[in-house]
Amino acid sequence: MDGWPAGSAAKSGTEFQLFPDRQSIQDGMYHQFVEYLVFFDESVRGLKAGAPVEFRGVRVGTVTSVPFFFAMQKPFEVSLNQGIPVLIRVEAGRLYENLTLQQLGQELELAVSRGLHAVLKTGNLLTGALYVDLDINNELLADGKLQQLYSEQVALSQQAGYPSLPSARSGLSNIEQKVLTALDKINNLQLEPFLDQGQQTLAATEQLLARSENLINSLQQLIAKPELQQLPADLQQSLAEIRRALAGISPGSVAYERAGNNLQMLDQVLRELQPVLKLLNQQSNALLINASDNADPQPRKAKE
Repeated sequence: MDGWPAGSAAKSGTEFQLFPDRQSIQDGMYHQFVEYLVFFDESVRGLKAGAPVEFRGVRVGTVTSVPFFFAMQKPFEVSLNQGIPVLIRVEAGRLYENLTLQQLGQELELAVSRGLHAVLKTGNLLTGALYVDLDINNELLADGKLQQLYSEQVALSQQAGYPSLPSARSGLSNIEQKVLTALDKINNLQLEPFLDQGQQTLAATEQLLARSENLINSLQQLIAKPELQQLPADLQQSLAEIRRALAGISPGSVAYERAGNNLQMLDQVLRELQPVLKLLNQQSNALLINASDNADPQPRKAKE
């Protein structure tokens, strides 16, 4: 067969077992295997005995029994709490030659410690056939709830006499579970206080809108009054009168020139009054008595 080393020549008279088909021949070659019990917390419809067990696309074993309740008490309770048990076998001959069952068990135990888990996947979309896929995801090791469930599954597997492999939900089932969890959180939210606050806010908003509408109506009525409509014309007329008044006293106007002449005449009169004011300051009776132009008296020299 393809992929297998050639055997020795058959001796004369050797008897051979006949198989119904090629698949039966291949399955019969893998008589060295380790059986594991896997609990799936989802529907196993479409998973049948003989379905392949793969590791990232490479077949490493076969599904033996679906479901497997042998030597288990209260199987229905087990299905509800731990999941539906499925017996699979990992076949040493599918991995590499001369692999002992002890080595296979040790390698699988090491892989479980690194996050090895089993997942149900669809093998045929038309028939809905499922197969078991093994993969490694170390993020599952940090899930305390999942690890607690796996410890319970290990105890049940030991009671049945088989080692156990952890499992995880498939992609669609995982999405469905997350949606259900999100819906549960939404249902547990205390929405009544938020709804009450929202109703109060809505009522306050309606009152504000009503007041705004009343204010708009009042402004429209005020604008519609004839007095207010006449106000722009009155303002224009007042501004025109102010411009005319300012034009009358602006430079070049008659009033401006008259004011300038009057100021010049006043300046001349003040200049002419300066000598008179100076004389009155020196001789207060100068308006009654003629003021003399005598020189200022000089002090006399003292006698010796």
